[in-house]
Amino acid sequence: MAHSGPADLLARSQRLEAQLNTTTDHLRSLQEQLSSSESLASFGHFKIDHQDRFVLSRTAAQLLGVAANSAFLDEAFFHTGPQDRERLSAAIRLLAETGQQADCEIALVMPLLGTRWLRIVVRNTQATATADLYGLIIDTTEAKRDAVRRDIALQVSQALLQDVDSQDAYEWVMEKVCAGLDWDLGSCWVKDSADPDAGAVAGLAPRLRCLAVWSRPDAALESLALTMRGREVAEDEGMVGAVFRSRTASWAEQVGADEHFAERALASRVGVRTAYTFPIVVEDAQCVGVLQFLSKRPRQFDAQLPALSGLIGALLAQRMRRERWIARLREVAERDALTGLLTRYALMEYVSTLAGGAAPAPFSICVFDLNRFKLINDGLGHDAGDLVLKTVAERVRNQVGDGVRLARLGGDEFAAVVAGGDAESERAMVAINKAVAMPLNVNGYEFSLMASSGAACFPRDGQEPESLLREADARRRRHKRMSRGVASSGAMPTRENPLSDIQTEHELRHALDHGELVIHYQPIMRLGERKVVGAEALIRWNHPRRGMLLPGTFLDVAEQSGLTRAISRLVLGQVTRDLAGATDMFGATFRVNVNLSALDFRDLKLFTELGAMLREAGMTPQRYRFEVTESMLMEDVDTAERVVGLLADFGVEFAIDDFGTGYSSLAQLARLPVHELKIDPSFTQSIETRRGKAVVRAVLDLAARLEMPVTAEGIESRTQALTLAAYGCEKGQGYLFARAMPFAQLLDFMRAPPGIAAAN
Repeated sequence: MAHSGPADLLARSQRLEAQLNTTTDHLRSLQEQLSSSESLASFGHFKIDHQDRFVLSRTAAQLLGVAANSAFLDEAFFHTGPQDRERLSAAIRLLAETGQQADCEIALVMPLLGTRWLRIVVRNTQATATADLYGLIIDTTEAKRDAVRRDIALQVSQALLQDVDSQDAYEWVMEKVCAGLDWDLGSCWVKDSADPDAGAVAGLAPRLRCLAVWSRPDAALESLALTMRGREVAEDEGMVGAVFRSRTASWAEQVGADEHFAERALASRVGVRTAYTFPIVVEDAQCVGVLQFLSKRPRQFDAQLPALSGLIGALLAQRMRRERWIARLREVAERDALTGLLTRYALMEYVSTLAGGAAPAPFSICVFDLNRFKLINDGLGHDAGDLVLKTVAERVRNQVGDGVRLARLGGDEFAAVVAGGDAESERAMVAINKAVAMPLNVNGYEFSLMASSGAACFPRDGQEPESLLREADARRRRHKRMSRGVASSGAMPTRENPLSDIQTEHELRHALDHGELVIHYQPIMRLGERKVVGAEALIRWNHPRRGMLLPGTFLDVAEQSGLTRAISRLVLGQVTRDLAGATDMFGATFRVNVNLSALDFRDLKLFTELGAMLREAGMTPQRYRFEVTESMLMEDVDTAERVVGLLADFGVEFAIDDFGTGYSSLAQLARLPVHELKIDPSFTQSIETRRGKAVVRAVLDLAARLEMPVTAEGIESRTQALTLAAYGCEKGQGYLFARAMPFAQLLDFMRAPPGIAAAN
């Protein structure tokens, strides 16, 4: 075997060196490829030798944000929090002792990159205890952020779906977002919705109010949050206003030096550095608010923030839209759309609150409606009726003031809740009646209305809202029946022009106040001789445009509107003054007959006032004889017997008017202390017929048995007068003798020479 010479050794050495260089280049290329792959895949590798020193790959060092020659765990994981470092150290010790793979996720807080999440996996690839450990570092930041964003979106959705106050819901949202994305303070600014049109009307920009704000437990941050909570800014004011106006998100890295940040001085002292502000835009591209998040450390913009902020904004917009719908539904439920007053539902809720307190104070529910309101709808239409309701509601609201809660129960029915008892409710009703009675001018028609009312007091008249309302309403209906003097089931007469009744009522009220109503007297004669034994007082209306009007043109309206009380007082007052001025003209048996309505008949207060007038005039009640219709007496004989008896004791006489047209019986008449019967004109006019004679004779026979004098009305011919006298009728009145005349003419008529002279 030949020995190799120096030349062979040199050649072999050169070949080995070339192979080594090729291998080295290949290894370097593989290492570069590995580093490139690690960088692209966001993972790196490291080795822990038997002396616990870390050998980091270039990518691993970049992911950890440290130098590649970091020797030990505290140096290699410098940017990790103490808890994460201790958790990783414990996992590595367990691996060394048991061989169990270490696998945990840690968070790194980078000065410029913000929070990043890394997964650390460490394995022992050899069986010896002194073998090196090998590990991988995997960047899970994006996956973690996606999970955080999904979790935030879920928690925000849950927060906004809670049936809680808006401020609580939005502060919960701020907390979830700040905790999930590592912000120190979050605030929600919304456009003031109390009066959305107020800004436009006043020419001012919309205002934004800080509805909710949340901060980390930090005294300085909490001070900043307290300053921001409830603050208002204009549309173009500061960072919030600019974002609201432009509807474009804003990122600021130096908040303390940004002139657009309203609290920049305080933010600078607190140490706030970064701000992200973005708009809340609803589906119709309308901006309804702004969200702002602040951080005390510098942060780099997260490309995922716009998508997340858009999602949060959309969720908040849905909540705001739901709140607007709820507010509208609540408005519909609580506020009457026409008048703006409370609805029946809202009134009952308010009354329940008043009655349900620990020591509830007395209060009253006053219910009132507008008399004859239906005539407005029938005469002018429902638009005019709506205008009247709105006007009346506004007038009543102004008249009673803020201390009284008003509601519209439906139609023309209203209610008022008044603090206190009877005295307070009476004052409120006086104010309400005053407001309702103010003249109205609608579509060229001028008229006025009156209210019928009733009140119930808590707790005397009931303790439940519905029972109080029922009692007040029952009293209102009784008041309406009494003021009209008709039964509740009585039908109103049909008119060609329903509004004419309301106009007549309005003009009649004016007539009462301005002396247009006058009294005329029709003489009552003793038949068979020219002697005046009494007179009937008849109301006339000296209308400024229509001339002298007879009672038939307005008394129906007076009955329906409750004006008969005022008219009766006017009649009694005028008759008393007339008689007091000419007492020497009348004999002891001379009487003045005055007609009473059903309302007057039951109004004992009217006769008390008459007594006062008579005493003042120096007269006695015997000068009066009140005429009441037969049907009025027969409607309730027991009540009629009681009232007539009381007034007879007082000295007042009664006559049954229009006798023969009702359904009275002899037994019923016998119970009543009536002093005279008056034959209805229809029977007088038919006395020349066989049937007419029979009826008149029957009435006269009945009166004779009851020992009641009889006066025949409507005598127009000498034949009628003579026939009635022949049948035993003592007195009569009608155009044969005289028409109704003023009091001065009555006196002249009584002074005329004896004889019968027809007035027509």
